[in-house]
Amino acid sequence: MSDFPANLPGKPERARARPAAYNGRYAAGAARGHARGVIMTPEQPEAELTQHHGWDARTLKVWVRAQGRCEYCDADLLGSASVYFHGAHIDHIVPGTGNDLDNLALSCVACNRIKRRKMFVAAGEVPPERKTLIERAQRYIGERRVRDEGLRQIARPLLIACDIAERAV
Repeated sequence: MSDFPANLPGKPERARARPAAYNGRYAAGAARGHARGVIMTPEQPEAELTQHHGWDARTLKVWVRAQGRCEYCDADLLGSASVYFHGAHIDHIVPGTGNDLDNLALSCVACNRIKRRKMFVAAGEVPPERKTLIERAQRYIGERRVRDEGLRQIARPLLIACDIAERAV
């Protein structure tokens, strides 16, 4: 059994249980040790995450390629525990076409929900390269966010006028 927590994303069946005496010192100590200049080879952090923290190798490759940021809106997915544990998704760029790394993108919850199963390949079109598909998705998501903000600005004063704060009690 490992001394490291298993509360990082990955396949649950590969996760290991926390030691009974776990109080956060292992993860914090590893981060402090690295910050103090402990030199690790490029393979060591990946091995640590996949072998001791339950990360799936493919998921880790997606996270590394995206540098921990949403590939559609550039949100920092390592910025808070809430976003890290509950706000990051591995998205299929073209839904229904497989789990090849080129078809996977790191996405925040909002972008993944906005995009949903939207296809960015026209019927009969030869699928363009990954970069083009990401750009199409970014444009679509950006347009939806502008539209959604307009709708929110209309709804907000109406909801306030309904005294939703008092009714929610």
